[in-house]
Amino acid sequence: MGAGPSGRLVTKLFTEGVDRTRIAARDGRPGWLASVRNPIDCAHSRRIPISTTLLDQQTPVASESSLEAACRVARLADEFRGQDVVVLDVRPVTQFFDYLVIVTTQSPRQMVALAEEANREMKAHGHRRLGIEGIEGSTWVLEDFGDVILHVFHPDTRKFYDLERLWADAERVDWREVVTAKS
Repeated sequence: MGAGPSGRLVTKLFTEGVDRTRIAARDGRPGWLASVRNPIDCAHSRRIPISTTLLDQQTPVASESSLEAACRVARLADEFRGQDVVVLDVRPVTQFFDYLVIVTTQSPRQMVALAEEANREMKAHGHRRLGIEGIEGSTWVLEDFGDVILHVFHPDTRKFYDLERLWADAERVDWREVVTAKS
């Protein structure tokens, strides 16, 4: 993290070689955006000036809140007969994303279908998929939509990784209530 353009707080995030920038307003001083070629080795970092306007244009803006997006994905997972659909609010725990959606499916085909439909649904509502892992012959698919991360598991893999325990400090969201209230 560091002071960014116009004194904004800039956090660099790395996903599959794509770097993104999260900005939070701070003070009115001009700043810099650090560019890191290799996120593991920060010795390769360099500082480049960048205007607030340019940065704001590059930052994707979603048409709905990340909570609504996470609950939309959870509803979709439920419609695709996903089991044990959980939405975790991880904002108090990490700054990298806001919500985790965790779901179990029974087959690789169901896993792929859910992941593809989640991408279509999120794209239709202004959210771009930034990365995907494990789509072919896997027991775990991960889709990164920026502030919302979708994990689709085979039952044994979900039990093994136990993300709910790993993120135990995160609050569970009653996504059904949010979806009902939005309707």
